Amino acid sequence: MKVQSRKKVSYSWKDAETIAEHVRKMDGLGDYRREQYATLIFLAAASGLRCSELLALRGNDLNFGANTIIVDEASDQRTSGKVGECKNDAAYRTVLLADAEGRKAALRNDDLEPMPTSGSTSVGIA
Repeated sequence: MKVQSRKKVSYSWKDAETIAEHVRKMDGLGDYRREQYATLIFLAAASGLRCSELLALRGNDLNFGANTIIVDEASDQRTSGKVGECKNDAAYRTVLLADAEGRKAALRNDDLEPMPTSGSTSVGIA
């Protein structure tokens, strides 16, 4: 069976703000998790990172002084989300968040408090 290819969709910064606002109102997630997911939406919109790259980010991958994100790992769906090497050599890069939206997204992550340790596993920026 041939699968129809999906139409490529590009979201504006306003769309990302709307999506993040909906995420913040989701039931069933704690306050911290809702804010963490909203921040991932903003980082995705500002940086163009793949989901696997976003989920592998660590605090030291973000350089707030230089407004950059270093991509040197990715989460692999084939290994239940285990963080490891990127999928190809071109994926290793430094992404510049030069526009106002990119700087705003990076600062949102800087404002997050460390995740409370309640036995849950960390997803996203650690």
